Amino acid sequence: MTSGYRLLDHTADFGLEITAENPAALFSQAARALFDLICGPLSADGGRRHRVEIAGTDWSDLLVNWLRELLYFWGGQQQLICNVAIDAIGPTRLQATVTTVDYDPRRHEISNEIKAVTYHQADVVCAPGGWLARVVLDV
Repeated sequence: MTSGYRLLDHTADFGLEITAENPAALFSQAARALFDLICGPLSADGGRRHRVEIAGTDWSDLLVNWLRELLYFWGGQQQLICNVAIDAIGPTRLQATVTTVDYDPRRHEISNEIKAVTYHQADVVCAPGGWLARVVLDV
């Protein structure tokens, strides 16, 4: 299974389906998908590194909490995620190093305003050939 993501049809929201070969790649790909939707790929030049630790009750809860934390960088701090390195991951815990850049309206075009990451249809499973996640984003 190759890493990637695709948009799923969902009324008034974005549904994401993310695939990867292992949980670390899956959660990294999910972060990329979220910020690709917000503003597209970014350069990490001049970025700031942040240590992020997330807990959840299972893989699905962990994914929702992870994406909510990343979305807070944008909504709460006007920071855009440009790089993610998963340092450690398990079914109920994730540690990562996240690189952000300050939002600058002269350099960054916001494509979509994501309001929230929802539990609606949130799922993470180990599928034949890799891992699969689904999550719905409220726009």
